[in-house]
This record gives sequence, structure tokens and C-alpha cells, in this order.
Amino acid sequence: MHWWGHLPDDGYVRRLRELDRHGLLHLHGPFAPGDLPAIAARLHLALFPSICFESFGLAVEEALALGLPVVVSARGAPPERIGSAGVAVPADDVAALRGAVERLLADPRRLRELADAPRPTRTMADVARELAALYREAASSA
Repeated sequence: MHWWGHLPDDGYVRRLRELDRHGLLHLHGPFAPGDLPAIAARLHLALFPSICFESFGLAVEEALALGLPVVVSARGAPPERIGSAGVAVPADDVAALRGAVERLLADPRRLRELADAPRPTRTMADVARELAALYREAASSA
């Protein structure tokens, strides 16, 4: 598992390392936006086991834009965002998450299908317009 970007607090990193019994965790730290294509080229899939409700999922959107298959928690907007370019697993179900990742990594053909799948075209600007319309409608009916 590779982690690029801001590293969480030291206690969290320590706990991740304790759980990494096979030495699979690689913490790379910050990166420049221009590094993303090279980073994505090294990866098989992007994993987003969200622990909170996400209204859009910017990191999911970036992974999709880079052509990566994604695995997301079935919580909030990410399952809607991935279309046929990924897999959603029940939120807070570690066994389901692990099973999905193991199945995908064992099946390069399926990974390629997900990578080649059409990407959703609904942008964050689209979502903002839809939310604004919903708020206007709610305000006018109050």
C-alpha cells in the first residue's frame, strides 16, 4: 500500500506501522500535482475506505481522472461517482474491503476492465449547481 500526501499524526502512523505485519505500507509524503501521472502509472488501483460521509470525493475524482480503478466505501457520494470504473463495498466492513481488493489484484483482466470503463461526467460544478437548485426549491416551499 502506498500513501502519498500529508501524513497523519505520529500516533496514527505508528498504529499503521504496527498493523503492517508484511511491510507493505509505503509512506511517501507530500507530492507536487505534476507528479500524479507518474504516481498513478505505478499503481494497480486506488482505495478509499471512507470513515465519514463524503459529499463528492475529490480524491476519488482524481483517481478516476488518472484512469485508476477504484474501491470505495458505500457511504456518501463516491459510489455514485465511480460508475462502472470501480467497486463499492459496504462501509465499515473490513472483510468485504479486503475481499474486494484481493479479488481485483488476483484478476488483472477485471482491473483492466475497470481502468478502461467510461468515467462519469458529473463534475463538482454540476453537483454544486444541483445542490443550489435543491436549496432554492426548499427555500421557496418553506
